[in-house]
Amino acid sequence: MTNSDNCHAASPSRRRFLQQAGATGLAGMTAPLLARPTMDAVTSSLRPPARQAAVDTHCGATVVAGHSKPQLTALQAWGNLVYPIGVVKCFFGDQHYPTAPDPTVSAAIKLGAEVILCYRPTFSGTSGPGGNKPSKQQLNHDQADMVSSIEALQNAGAKVTAVTMYSEPTGTAGLSADQYNYLYKWNYSALRKLARVGCCQSGGAADQIANYFPGPTTAHPSATLYTDGLAVDYYGGNYLSGNKPLSLWTSVADYARVAFGIWESGDSATGGPPLKKAEAKAYITSAGDPVNSMQAVLDNRKANGLPNMHYLWFQNNGGSGPNRILKSGDFRIDFLRTLQQSL
Repeated sequence: MTNSDNCHAASPSRRRFLQQAGATGLAGMTAPLLARPTMDAVTSSLRPPARQAAVDTHCGATVVAGHSKPQLTALQAWGNLVYPIGVVKCFFGDQHYPTAPDPTVSAAIKLGAEVILCYRPTFSGTSGPGGNKPSKQQLNHDQADMVSSIEALQNAGAKVTAVTMYSEPTGTAGLSADQYNYLYKWNYSALRKLARVGCCQSGGAADQIANYFPGPTTAHPSATLYTDGLAVDYYGGNYLSGNKPLSLWTSVADYARVAFGIWESGDSATGGPPLKKAEAKAYITSAGDPVNSMQAVLDNRKANGLPNMHYLWFQNNGGSGPNRILKSGDFRIDFLRTLQQSL
């Protein structure tokens, strides 16, 4: 086991923070639905009955407190300044499966917020015709530990809204698409009995969306579905690039008939320059960009009956990155409130 709860440690950038936490890594109108296999045909023998009648959508934030404040205080401060936090994202290190709430989960429990749990089970180990994958013994061991962790955190009061494995998988050295998708195939059924299972990709890896997706795509229409949703960590730099619209991800989600979410956002994933006011308005709100902004995409999906998952901001108070919102005069507050109210 490595890096038990250091997703709360201070660091100068989000990338360094994710490396310490064991999760290295790190806008467009919804595309028309494509011809595809029906959900029943793809997953009727696999997917258990849904634990909730509909996919709920909350707005939240992952706020790394740094050394200056307790985690709860940091989340409360952000919630009081921007909008109430309905969901947080928590990272666990390699093969770490906590059975007691860490500071982030504890804070979420006290706030009544939901949590997205990000695990990193073993992905390699044995070689053979199927490639470099863990042994069945290792796979079963990790699965049992993940199940025990989820159950223990739920029993402690955590509202586990979703579970993901290897958030931003393309940022994990050595993790191939085949290994990633195999983990979802092996673990989906067991995890889905406890919470929704989502896959979360990097907004900087638009060329790998279909490869690192455990379900049917236009390239692999007969693939079996092993996720309930596709989320992306989508930062201002991705939006401003002009070649990474959110429609690249929503089209994959819609082809597989799963929910779509944005599980991290902010000015920059790598400590780059802050967004100017006009850029932030276009990135976040429909008033700034009625087609490609995050609000426009999520609102368009909602208006057309397409399921959304959660939306979250990412902020590391222990660093000096551009995502920090610490004062009431920050122009991004009004933009984020507009997005939150629309959802």
